[in-house]
Amino acid sequence: MRKLIISFIEREFLPASAHLGSAQDDLLTGGIINSLGLMRLIAFLEKQYEIRIPFEDITLDHFNTLDSITKYLAQRHNLS
Repeated sequence: MRKLIISFIEREFLPASAHLGSAQDDLLTGGIINSLGLMRLIAFLEKQYEIRIPFEDITLDHFNTLDSITKYLAQRHNLS
């Protein structure tokens, strides 16, 4: 799951030769992903894993870092 999310973020939000530095990089507060990008990421996750992410779950606590995204998906949607 982690590699797929990294691939999506790098492909969609970073310049061609750039890579995500670490799983703790601030995606939202660090400016890597903006609010529209977050909605694209949510849509990707919902389609890829056939889940629904409730609006109230879309928070910095759940989506600001790769670690927080994978932790949220594992706990809330039983994905690993």
